[in-house]
Amino acid sequence: MKRTLIALALFTALPLCVCLAASTAPEAPAPTATEAGPCRPCAEEETAVPLPETESICLTRCDGEVLSEILLFHDELRSFREALPEIRGHQQEGWSPPEDPWPVYALSVTGPEFDYQAVCCGGVWLDNLGNTLIAGPDPAPLWERFGRTAREGAAPGVFPAQRELSLAGGGWDARFLVPAPVQEADGEIPMVLTAEDKTLSWQVENPTGQALTCGGSAATLEVRLGTMWYGVPALSGAHYGYTMEGVQILPGGVHSGDLWWEPYGSLPNGTYRVRLSCFLESPSPRIAAAPFRLQNGVPVPLSNQI
Repeated sequence: MKRTLIALALFTALPLCVCLAASTAPEAPAPTATEAGPCRPCAEEETAVPLPETESICLTRCDGEVLSEILLFHDELRSFREALPEIRGHQQEGWSPPEDPWPVYALSVTGPEFDYQAVCCGGVWLDNLGNTLIAGPDPAPLWERFGRTAREGAAPGVFPAQRELSLAGGGWDARFLVPAPVQEADGEIPMVLTAEDKTLSWQVENPTGQALTCGGSAATLEVRLGTMWYGVPALSGAHYGYTMEGVQILPGGVHSGDLWWEPYGSLPNGTYRVRLSCFLESPSPRIAAAPFRLQNGVPVPLSNQI
């Protein structure tokens, strides 16, 4: 009977020991409720992610108000790779960004077809290979050493592994997204959506009496959170791009296309809209936009009045 009780006690204490092992890893900040949230299930073995070979690395820091970034080349790149040859830590499940996530540090390692991207928030590293690593290297000293000449811009902005961090809590987190440049669609330039299975088609009409120029087939995707629209981040590290072609729609004419889903990958349920930038003969930009509901990957067009 005594042996049975001892075995049960050891079994009950095992998950706690595993989490403590993660938080006391070498060169690792210990997670706390104010830093990285409560201790979640952690892998017993460490995961090491070596940084890919490259000719440049982009470092980013965002404090919620200012977004700073710097590109490292040549001697600085070699010094950085010596200081941070890999990202190492214990895999963690069920992690969500803390209430105060700032500052957030990120890096992007450029590649010929795919960029490795990782972001550190609240003592946890997330990357675009699917890793969520508690502990790991502290990025603050690295930024102090290598980020002194970084360019500064307004935040929020686009940073590496933004998609992974935005979805870490199980749904879109507005703190890490970029607000749409125009919140309301211009009713003068209507857009109509039609859906067939997972294909979402759009059509823009020009009733203005002036020539209308829009960005070809480069319709983009935005998500509604509360009363605001935010840009949907594309898949991190993928080399997607849009051509700069323009399409002119004469008065009374129409222009149509299908939304290109591939750069966005799998998305959570919610209210989204298709957005297309347009220009009349005057230089002021307009947008044509129409909302839809995404449910289990299937789009359902909605009324424009939302």
